[in-house]
Amino acid sequence: MRSIWMLVPIAALLFACSSARTPQPPPSQYDPHAAFAETDTNRDDAIDRQEFYVRIVEVFYRADGNKDGFLSVEEITLLAFPDDMKDADSNHDGRLTVHEFVRVRALDFEEADGDKDGLLSIQEVVAAYDVRTAK
Repeated sequence: MRSIWMLVPIAALLFACSSARTPQPPPSQYDPHAAFAETDTNRDDAIDRQEFYVRIVEVFYRADGNKDGFLSVEEITLLAFPDDMKDADSNHDGRLTVHEFVRVRALDFEEADGDKDGLLSIQEVVAAYDVRTAK
């Protein structure tokens, strides 16, 4: 079972993958506090599912370097923690749809939500990231 939520690497990927036509690797350093602040768009000190899903969809389309609507194996390997995507290709066509990508990331949200209140606090985000990077 996944033991981390992907918000921090995903948020960093937003900055790494601009509107360029070719994918770019994410930066090597992530700041969970900055990523949290970037995702918490209503500034209520919590990330709800809507904010999370908006961010994940943005990440998908920014990571799609050739803008074909899919993430290729090459584009996936540029994501932070690409191994999480190994089983995401449910139709086994060698690429990910936005639906397949979001499905995997939704599991990360659920695992990071330690108190199961449907919100991610900064403490939950940092703790999940710390667990993930310790592996």
